Amino acid sequence: MATTTRAFIALTLSIWALADRPMGARDNARLRIVLNLEDFASLVSPTLNDAATEVRQVFTHAGIHVVWVYGTRRANAPSDGQPHVSVQILSHDMVERKSVGEGIPSRVLGTAAREICRVSIFYDRIAALENPVSEGAGRGVLLGRVIAHEIGHVLLPPESHSDAGIMRGTFNLRPQIVPLFTEEQAETIRSTLSERHPCVGPPGRYSN
Repeated sequence: MATTTRAFIALTLSIWALADRPMGARDNARLRIVLNLEDFASLVSPTLNDAATEVRQVFTHAGIHVVWVYGTRRANAPSDGQPHVSVQILSHDMVERKSVGEGIPSRVLGTAAREICRVSIFYDRIAALENPVSEGAGRGVLLGRVIAHEIGHVLLPPESHSDAGIMRGTFNLRPQIVPLFTEEQAETIRSTLSERHPCVGPPGRYSN
């Protein structure tokens, strides 16, 4: 699993390094967010790569450069001045324990903890969704949308669901259409990341 995930990270970083200037980025082209991936579901590389591509498209359109790092961050590591969000893809057992302990309904695909800058993704529920695309690629696309949606909850004010786009309260199963942040949401995220965001913490080193 370690080899597979590191290969995913290397591929993802190379994709983003070659990405075009984000649409609508203007002078904020260098705004970035670091996503610390913890994959407790042991997913295969194609699924993770498809998810990474979907997340990249959503945030690039909002003018945000995304960097993925495998592993959690150490609490005592020096700050690198970048906003970090922990992305935890939970195993089936972890989802069950969390759902029972926190009273989370079975229809929920992920949660966001704004105060600790962490999103928890329930992959087994995503994989069980009706999907009009082939299993591998389709699940990765849906996974990426859930990740982007939950990160949106970390970066946007509370109650940030919208009638359209990536922050819709109900999930969109049409993978041919990439849901995006609204312009107002994108502007809020850019403004938030331009200031000292609460997620700017002590990364810099990571444990695997």
